[in-house]
This record gives sequence, C-alpha cells and structure tokens, in this order.
Amino acid sequence: MEMSVYKQALDKLERYCERELWKGYDPYDGLNSPIFGMLPLKRKRLFRLAWSYMVRNLPFNLRPLLLIKKGFNPKALALFVSSYCRLARHFKGKKYLSRARFLARLLEGTKIESFSGPSWGYNFPWQSRALYAPLGIPNAICTTFAGQALLDLQELEGRGPYNATVKGICEFILKDLNRLETPKGVCFSYTPLDRVWVHNVNLWISVFLARVWSLTGEAELLNWARKAVEFTLSQQNPDGSWFYGIGNKDLLYIDNYHTGFNIVALKEFIRYTGERGYEEALHKGFHYYTTTFFLTSGAPRYYHNKLFPMDIHCCAQGIITHTWMGDLEKAEQIANWALENMFDKERGFFYYRKFPAYTIKVPFIRWGEAWMFYALSIFTTTKVKPS
Repeated sequence: MEMSVYKQALDKLERYCERELWKGYDPYDGLNSPIFGMLPLKRKRLFRLAWSYMVRNLPFNLRPLLLIKKGFNPKALALFVSSYCRLARHFKGKKYLSRARFLARLLEGTKIESFSGPSWGYNFPWQSRALYAPLGIPNAICTTFAGQALLDLQELEGRGPYNATVKGICEFILKDLNRLETPKGVCFSYTPLDRVWVHNVNLWISVFLARVWSLTGEAELLNWARKAVEFTLSQQNPDGSWFYGIGNKDLLYIDNYHTGFNIVALKEFIRYTGERGYEEALHKGFHYYTTTFFLTSGAPRYYHNKLFPMDIHCCAQGIITHTWMGDLEKAEQIANWALENMFDKERGFFYYRKFPAYTIKVPFIRWGEAWMFYALSIFTTTKVKPS
C-alpha cells in the first residue's frame, strides 16, 4: 500500500481517541464493576478469573450494563506520549509536541506516590493466572513505560534527563520490587506484592535502567540492568523462544506479543549499552518469532501452537518488532492485514479479537488503540523521509 494509507489510518485513530478524550475500556477491567464488588465470591481467585474471562471474551460489550466506566489508562497515556514525541521529531509538527506535553501531564496525574519513588499501575484491579493486583498497586510494566515516555519528552525538549521523577522511578525499581537473585543473574517481580518472575517485565526494567545509565553514567544502574538481561537470556529455549515466566506452571506458555516484547527490549538494551555480545540471542529469538507467530498473509498467531484468537495487540507488536529488526516488508504485511481485518474505517478504531465464528469489535484504549497508534507511528516514521 501507499504510505499515505498508513498515515490516514493513524490520523483516523487519532481523531477517535480525541473524541473519547483519551479514555476507554480495557480487556481486563471487569473487576471494576460495582456489581462484581457486591458479589460474595469476589475474593475467590477462580471466580475473579471466570468473571474477567467472561467480560473480556463475550462478542458484545457488557461493561455499560455492569456499570464499568471508561478511564485513563497510564500505559496507554505513556504509549501516546512516546508516539507523539516520535511524530514531532520526524514531521516537525508543533501539534504533535503540544499533544505530547498535554498527555504527559495527564500521565503525571495518574502516578502513585506511596512507594519509594513515583510509580504507575493500571486503573483497575486485575487477576491473571499467576497473580492478583489490587487497584492502587503499581507494576513494573506501567512504571517503565511511563518513565520511557517522560524521558522521550524530556529529550525532545532538550531538558535534563535525570530529574526527580526519573531518579524516583529507579528508586522504586531497586527498593520496592522483589528480586530473584541467582548465579545466572536477577529477575525483578511484576509488582511490590508478588514473587512472580516474568521475562518481559525483567527486560523492560533492564532497558529503563540502561537508558538512564546511558544518560547519567551511574554504574549501579548498568550493573542491575545487565544482571536482568543475563538472567532472562539464561532462560531462552534452544529454539530461541521464551516461556512467559518461570517458577509457576501457569507461566509456562509461549505467546506472540510477549515474545515480541522480549526481542524489542533486548535490542533496545544493546542500543543503549553497545554490548553486542547479546546479538546472537537477539537474532535467534527474532527468527523464532517471525517464523512462528505470523502467517504469510500477515495474520498473527496468538500462541506458538494455536492460531486463534487473532489479536490486535499481536498485530501491533508484530509491526513494531519487525520494524525495529529491519524487516519492513513483513511489518507492512502485518499492518495491511490489521487494516483490512481489524480496523473500523468509519469510526476509526481497531477491533480487539477475531475468532473463527465472530469478531469482538470492542475498542480498548490500551490494548488496541494505543498500541496500534504506537506501532503505526513507528512504522510511518521509519518508512517516510523526515520533514
């Protein structure tokens, strides 16, 4: 397709998000329902899982009936800030810089300040297979993405990189998160409450610490970042894949977008540190990813051994990962498939999931819209010459 098609889709998606005031639902916000809060089984793990699964996977949106409200999602805001910074740098548009500043203020307004440093979490309690995170508890993913977004804006504006917020995020990571320390390296926990060891979490932490080290030269940050990378690489399977996590049977699965996360994070770590000794593991992981998770049409496979559901988050991560790894042809295939199969051209948003018999057409501000906005901003600014 012509590049104008992708930019037009990006502009339509932007208008949709503006109309929604950057708020939205999330696949995992089912526990935000006041009705759920009145149920006697709400403290039972299996009931929370079942309720969340129902709300997430019904082919229609039950949230209005369950009194679940749209809200600001910190990770979505962070992705939008980083996207606008990239667009502003590439196309030199004042509008993009203004929007990045506005959304950064919203992001700052969602931070949690009850730990060693500023941190961020989702705007809902959530239950996964392995952990429960109450509302108000920060997690490493939201926090590192928020930190990256604020650094993107600071660098775009030419401001000092090591302000109180960035320093505080490092304090949160090193003081509040639990750590699994082994002879092979270290793995950080997802939240301050758990001891769940997840590889993409560990690598995103390493990237943030490495980026701050690259700006400040603080050796302790690089030391922890390197230990985290070495631990996760020690867990890479012979075929280049990773299980989602370790230490719990519920974490022993291999999926599309978390694998893509690992690859992009590892590439970013190498970029910030210049430590090219990790490139063999990077390319091994990418070979597994691109040959396992995408059909020749560009359609995404969710698990390594299972096609459905075809998920918009997998599309977004596929575009991002292949673009970062220099395979623009495959990135374009995936973008084309997403635009042809998952994009509401009239209303300007992306659908959630496609199953053999139906498609869940609910727009989710973080899962689909923010990630596709980020993916398309990366793809278009890579393919189009700067203004």
